[in-house]
Amino acid sequence: MVRRGDGSIDHNAILTLQALLHEQSVTGAARRLFLSPQAVSGALARLRLHYDDELLERVGRDYRLTAVAEELKVEVDRVVAILDSALRPADRIDPAAPGRLYSVMATDHALGQLAGPVTTVLAEAAPEVTVRFDTYPDAEADFPAQLLVTDVVVAPETDGIPGRHRDLLDERLVCVVAGSGRSGADAELTIADLESLPMVCARRSSVSAAVDRVLEKAGVRQEQRTVVANDLILPFVLAEMPSYAFVPESVVRGWTAGLGLTEVSVPLDLPRLVHSAYWHPSRDGDAAVQWLIGVLVDAADIWRRHQSDGANSS
Repeated sequence: MVRRGDGSIDHNAILTLQALLHEQSVTGAARRLFLSPQAVSGALARLRLHYDDELLERVGRDYRLTAVAEELKVEVDRVVAILDSALRPADRIDPAAPGRLYSVMATDHALGQLAGPVTTVLAEAAPEVTVRFDTYPDAEADFPAQLLVTDVVVAPETDGIPGRHRDLLDERLVCVVAGSGRSGADAELTIADLESLPMVCARRSSVSAAVDRVLEKAGVRQEQRTVVANDLILPFVLAEMPSYAFVPESVVRGWTAGLGLTEVSVPLDLPRLVHSAYWHPSRDGDAAVQWLIGVLVDAADIWRRHQSDGANSS
C-alpha cells in the first residue's frame, strides 16, 4: 500500500511524477517537461515528502525506482490518461491536424505488413500526420502500463494483451523449407521430418509459441532449433541450411521466388495468426486514438486486397 501525504499535490506535480517515474532521472524528466533541472529537483523533494519515500534511489551511477515508485507508475499513468481525456475538448480536436504525432507499437510482422498501407492511407487522408512505429518488446512487457503511454499496440491475440481491441490481420500459418527440391508429392514434411530437421524460429515470437503448442499436442519431439533475433531475418537464415519454419502465409510469396523457399504441407492442425489493434479503455472517448484505429483498419483493408490480388495472380 502506497502511503500518501496530506493531499497537497496538484495536476502539475502528477505530470512531474510521471516524467520522473519513466525517465528515472531528474535531468531526463526536466528535458521531457521542458523545465529546468532545478525545478524538477525541487518537485522531487516535495514528492518524497508527500509519499515518505525516496522514489528514486541511486545504484552506482544510475537511479532506479523504489518499490513504492514501481507501484505508483501504473497508477499515475492511468490517472494522467484519464485527466488528459477528460480535459481535452472533444469538439475541438482535429485528429488529422498537421504536425500530429501518433505512436504504434507493433510486432515485426505487423510492421512489415501495415507500414506501407498506413503510408498510403495517410498520404490521402492526412499527409502532414506522422505515425511512429515502435519496436515490440523482446521480453515480457507490462502491457497495461504500455497502453497508457502508447496510442495503439498491434499484436497477436495469443499474447493476451488486456484492453479494447479491433482485429486487423487474419491469416494462415504455413510451413516452408529451404531449397526447392520438394515438389508435387514430395512437397510435404512428415512427423519424422519435423523431428529430424532443424526448425528456424524467431526469439520472442508469437508464431513460435503457437506452433510449440501444436507440436506438443501432436507428440512431435522437436529438439533442433536455430533461434534468430526477429522475423525479418528469419527467411535469410532459413535459406542457408536444410531446415524449416512456420510463418504467416502473407510473407511466403516474396520468399519463395527470391530465396528458393518452398511451402510444404504438414500433418498438423496449424492455427490462424490474428493481429489486433489494442488500446486502453480510458481512450475510448479519445477522438484522436479512435481516428488512428480507423487508419489502421483502412490499412488492413488495403493489405487484404493486396493478398487477394496476389493469390489470384499466382
